[in-house]
Amino acid sequence: MIRRCEFDRALALVHRSGVHSQLEAILRPDGRGGRPRRLGVDVFLAGLICTVGTKKTLALTNVHELLTRDLARSYQTALGIREGFQAVTIRQVRYLLEAIENKLAFTEDRAPALSAVDRAERQEALQNIYDRLLAATMAEHLPATGAYALDDSGIDSAARGKRRRPTAATEAAEAEPADGEVADSEVAELAEEAGASFDPDARWGYRTRTYDNRTNKLFGYKLVSLTRLAPVGSKTDLPMLVERIAFIPANASPVGPALDAIDRLRGAGTTVTEIADDRGFSYALPENWAYKLRDRGIEQVLDLHQNDRGVRDFDGVKMIDGFPHCPATPEHLEVIVRPAQLSVPVLKANATAVERAEHAEKQKALDEFKALIAERETWAFRRVEGPDQTGKERYECPAQAGKRRCEHCPISQFLPADTPAVENPPAAGTAPAACSQRTITVPGDVTPKIRQRLYWGGPKWIAAYNRRSRVEAGFGNIKSSKTEDVRRGWIHVVGLVKTGLMVAVAQAAANLRCLRTWAERTGDRTDRLTWADPEDHGFEEIDPGSANPATGPPQAA
Repeated sequence: MIRRCEFDRALALVHRSGVHSQLEAILRPDGRGGRPRRLGVDVFLAGLICTVGTKKTLALTNVHELLTRDLARSYQTALGIREGFQAVTIRQVRYLLEAIENKLAFTEDRAPALSAVDRAERQEALQNIYDRLLAATMAEHLPATGAYALDDSGIDSAARGKRRRPTAATEAAEAEPADGEVADSEVAELAEEAGASFDPDARWGYRTRTYDNRTNKLFGYKLVSLTRLAPVGSKTDLPMLVERIAFIPANASPVGPALDAIDRLRGAGTTVTEIADDRGFSYALPENWAYKLRDRGIEQVLDLHQNDRGVRDFDGVKMIDGFPHCPATPEHLEVIVRPAQLSVPVLKANATAVERAEHAEKQKALDEFKALIAERETWAFRRVEGPDQTGKERYECPAQAGKRRCEHCPISQFLPADTPAVENPPAAGTAPAACSQRTITVPGDVTPKIRQRLYWGGPKWIAAYNRRSRVEAGFGNIKSSKTEDVRRGWIHVVGLVKTGLMVAVAQAAANLRCLRTWAERTGDRTDRLTWADPEDHGFEEIDPGSANPATGPPQAA
């Protein structure tokens, strides 16, 4: 059973989004078509939202069961899905989803005859449905922060991918790359190994191996998500809501769709000033990612790919992890190993010996990392101006910044006696200009991929980057078996349109659930979707003999 107030809430979300009107217009342009459908798009979408939160799977049979058995019959009649003993059929539920796919399918495999313009229009219409559904779950009175976390996660297709017999060459191409990252060319090689499948839109790709995902290979799709973040150090309690998504084949690069999602968010009037992203995005070519964000006035809080670590020379200055450093910086500080975790939770009181040992090992690795970063930061230049629109910045050397005493900087000799000195500074005849000038200019095209305002590995960077866990928690939220359970087998439909629509519905349902949990926690019920439900008075069973409520006491046999 599902209460009327729960379905009313899902219906209110759909009506707020306006998606039902958009889809009805697509299904019946200019009002043309056959006889009116008994099942409206709004009721269908509300049924999907309620089903994903209450049933074990989002199979269409479960949607039909919810609409025709779990809702009160009087309510079914009011919704127009029942007339007397005749309710909407499972065939009608399936027909509506098929009709939506037929009108929105845009891929080469699903709609090969489409023109480029029609293909783009359909893709835009589908993306607009995702955006409007999620936008309807955002409480308008929540403060905008401008900061967002960005990530992507694999979504399995309901179909199984066919594979050719592996060879030594393909096994080498499919080996898990360092740090779990992969170049677009390697993804393409893996995709070529896919044979025919029942899901023509799904592709083979990589994902991070986890306890649940015992392999790093994926046949299906990628879900790219943007989640709002609170400012660093803020005590603001924000609900964990995903504001924009993109849904793409698993072998596609998430960089372009992520930029599109950011632009759509900005186009809707939302300010975006900061993006916390991982190596999957920061490792992209600067002309595809870093420059694009810079042109939009967006700063990154990014982690570094292993291939971007180490020293790059800039006019005699050591560029290390995106920051200029003194030429005399010791070699052991040039590449500092990053621990697996940037924060270690408090050990529980009843921890086992193994858990205590693991906790101690993680804490030791983190402490050693922080100590080395703190030591290296004393060799780092200090930013005094910028970056400007081209990424250009001005820096002063660590001696000018008061971090170290150096023979090339006379003013540094007046620093306290315990200030560390620059040992083995460059000889006067070979010293770079940075050793004699007050400041130096670092153009925006010097190590552009990994330039960021915060010093990588430092306390401020860790505090800012750790907020990115919200978007990862969002993926875990919809994939948990206790919530929407988005994993292989949760739906029985295939194709990018159907699967993407189901994922968007699941994300909207998760947003609604998180918003209501937040409202209960904070007491803020300003938004209509967070209003408390009326008291549940139970239900009355119908007497099959009289078809009237059996309210009297039981009769003796």
